[in-house]
Amino acid sequence: MAMSNNTSGFKHYFFGINEHSPLKLKNLRLNFNYMVGEVGVYQTPFYFSGLATSLTHKSKNESITIGFTRTYVSGGIELNGSRQWTIIDAALLPAEGLLLSSKKDLWYTKGKGIDRWDQIMTFFAEGYFKDHNLKVFFEIGFNDHLHNLAELRAHWDVSAAYLYGVRKLGLFGNKNILFGVEYLDMIQRTHSNHRGTTATWFDEDIYNSNSYLGRRWSVHSGPDSDDFYFYLGYKGKKLSIVPIFNFERHGVTYHFPPEVKIETRIDIRYKHHDWNFNIHFENEYFENIGFSNSNDNIWLETYNQGTIRRTKTLIFSVQKFMKTKY
Repeated sequence: MAMSNNTSGFKHYFFGINEHSPLKLKNLRLNFNYMVGEVGVYQTPFYFSGLATSLTHKSKNESITIGFTRTYVSGGIELNGSRQWTIIDAALLPAEGLLLSSKKDLWYTKGKGIDRWDQIMTFFAEGYFKDHNLKVFFEIGFNDHLHNLAELRAHWDVSAAYLYGVRKLGLFGNKNILFGVEYLDMIQRTHSNHRGTTATWFDEDIYNSNSYLGRRWSVHSGPDSDDFYFYLGYKGKKLSIVPIFNFERHGVTYHFPPEVKIETRIDIRYKHHDWNFNIHFENEYFENIGFSNSNDNIWLETYNQGTIRRTKTLIFSVQKFMKTKY
């Protein structure tokens, strides 16, 4: 949820340890990554900073991982007084308190600890079972801080989002059948508008809704959305054929009727010696673009002009792997 490969990378400072480091105990492996970098300018530069850590238990036939991430986008605005936000201040953010009540006396916050920065915190678990060629995963994320322990008890899920997924190779007695299903729930909770401050994800326009070079670096479907992804196909040593279905909605709760995108795709890949031949076909249907239709437009199918888009894309590519001697 916090970071993906949906956009290009940006310059940043990074350090970490991985499963190959000396920090391991029997079957336990620790991963820790930390980064900070400038990702844009509004009134002043703004920065991405974050940490990700996980602990994995590995055995011969399975691995179980649990982990945690905390990321911020901060800066971009001129603050009152002579002190202004710097990359050093951004670098320290992931180590600050988890509740607003712990931030109310900091130099850059107002009132009960409110700031303009955008925080995402996630917890995830993943299991891989080699004997079954099966991977299952789950992630829960939260946008911004809870106010205090009272809100934690009453509405811990005020900004919660969820990701569920299963991937498997080998199905119906055939080791070459490839299967996967994922569901992302970013739908805004209806009780979040009683909170006093927003619980909407990616709601700071000054940060371009968490995007870089026009593309989101986190969940690409955006706030108040959901995304269902399913594939079932064949994967052999030389040939793979994988049909894919994707159903995505934007503005599910607060922009009703929502935008709807339906994609059907098929990927065909064939390997012959050092050559790879790839065919990708995509059929996309996009409805209610810009949320400009009313309920009656949708129910009566009298859509406003320009709010329906249908596209078909066919891509053919050839790759040749070259071997060189040094």
